[in-house]
Order: sequence, then C-alpha cells, then structure tokens
Amino acid sequence: MTEKSEKESLMEAVLFDAIGVVLPTQTMQTALDNYRLKKIRAARDIWIEEIGSGAIAPEDVNDDLLALLERWTRAVAEGVAIANLRLMLRVVKGQWRLDRCFNPHEFQHFTNIIESLTEQEIVLLGTLYRGWLAAPENERQNRWDRIWKDAEKELVEDRRLFESANDLQASANALQRTGLFVVQNNVWEIGSLVFSNRIDRFGAVLSLDQSI
Repeated sequence: MTEKSEKESLMEAVLFDAIGVVLPTQTMQTALDNYRLKKIRAARDIWIEEIGSGAIAPEDVNDDLLALLERWTRAVAEGVAIANLRLMLRVVKGQWRLDRCFNPHEFQHFTNIIESLTEQEIVLLGTLYRGWLAAPENERQNRWDRIWKDAEKELVEDRRLFESANDLQASANALQRTGLFVVQNNVWEIGSLVFSNRIDRFGAVLSLDQSI
C-alpha cells in the first residue's frame, strides 16, 4: 500500500476540520463507533439467518469459502446496505447448494453486480425474475410484454415503489449495466428489455425469486 500523498493528507485534514466545526471530535467518534457497531450487529444477524442455520457445515469450511467471507466482511466494513449484504451471502449459500463447492471468481463477479444495486433495483429485478420463471420455459422470450406490464402494476400501482411507469423504466434502463439484460430489436420501450443468458446462473444461485 502506498503512503498518502501530501495533497491527500491535506484534503483529509481539511475534511475533518470542516466536520469538526459542526460536530465535536469526540461526538463524531462516538457516533461513528455506534454506527459501526450497529452495522456489525445487523451483519451478524443476517449471517446467522443465511449461513449459520446449518446451510454450510463446519467441516465444509475451506480456503475458497474463507476467500468469499473475507470479501463479504470487507463489504460490511465499507457500509454496504444490509439488503445487498444478504444477497451476497445468498451467493455463498447458492454455490454450495448447487455445486457443493465455492467459486471465488464467480462470487467476485456477482458481488460487484450486487453492491451496485439500489433497493428499488433489487425489488424490480426480483419481480421480473418471478414473472419470468412463472412463464412456460419455451414461451418466456415471447412473454416479456406481459411480464413488464405485471411488474408495472405491482410496483407502480399496487406497492407504489415507483412514482410512475417512466420512473420504473428509468431503473430498468439503468439495470443494463449489470449485463443481466439486453434490448430486443435495438429499440427501447416497455417489454423490449429482456434477460440475457446470464440470468440463468445468477438467478439460480441467488434464489432471486425469493429476494423480495
């Protein structure tokens, strides 16, 4: 790890001085300590729920699993949202459930996607995945107009998670960054954004239909 540059150190000093004007140093430190403790307790709770409930036996612990957990604990320390941390643990549990082994490379790829998701995007992704699974496998690619309309009704009209259909479409459009969606016919409209082949593994590992 390289030492901080003089410019970085100066910027950090200015930042803490600015914070100190509003919040006394001791108060700030106490608040930060309490925040970290709260995050650690919440992370412990979801660890117990997702992993500590017998999903993985002590004799199954190996270096690959420890590599996954090291990545997860770093996410905890960085303040990743609880919902995202839970999905990251579901990758661990899903790999073991499906393959009886742990794949650090896949875990890294999936967690990079998961960390970037907002709460709304998680719910939208899970809702679309449930609708997609409910369609007969040989008809899924032709059912997207219906899948999108059902998602719009549930998330805009019923649950009010999105303010409007345009708001939902904006979130859907943003999800293209994950590589889990592609646009049919190179035209963006409701129903034209569909899952890519990557959703098969991603959805199965995460049990994505149960994430909302």
